[in-house]
Parts: sequence; C-alpha cells; structure tokens
Amino acid sequence: MFTHAVDHEAIRLVQQHNPQVSLHVDLDTHPDDTDGHYLHLAEAFRWMSENSTKHGEWVMLIEDDFPICYGDEGWKVITDVVAKLEASRLMGDIRSGFVGTGGR
Repeated sequence: MFTHAVDHEAIRLVQQHNPQVSLHVDLDTHPDDTDGHYLHLAEAFRWMSENSTKHGEWVMLIEDDFPICYGDEGWKVITDVVAKLEASRLMGDIRSGFVGTGGR
C-alpha cells in the first residue's frame, strides 16, 4: 500500500484486517510541482515500478473518502469486485474493475 497520509483510519483498517499488506508512506516533497491527485498518482506508479520486487495482479486506487474508511461495508465491495475479476481471469478473460463513490 502506498500513501501520502501519515495517519488515516483507512490505513488502520487495512492493516488490521490484512496484516500481510506492506505499507509505504511517501513523505517526500516536490516544491516545483503542483501538489494534488495527479502528482500522488504519478508517485504511486513510480514507486510501484521502482520498488516492487513482486508484481501483483491488481492495482487498486482508493480515495480517502471511499467507504472503506467507515467500516466493513466498503471492504466487502472491494473483495466482491476482486473475486469477480479473478474468476474472469481464470477463464481467460482480462477485465478491469472500478469501484467509485461520491464521497461522504
């Protein structure tokens, strides 16, 4: 897991339910760049490509207002989507999933 958040309820929930998930908190600064979603996304992909010794089958991007932050209902949606994607992959279909929210 890659994040710019030093302390966030979503991080605690993921680590509580999935202690095997590694965490990288990116604390570097980019004073010449515009801070925001594009920079954070670019940094996450850069970190993943440079530092990951294992290439996972899934890349999941979650905003900090995603319902995973508010209890188990958000995590259930994520596990359901990943299970459907994995079932399709095993049948030879390559698909993508998107779980979105309007925030809370």
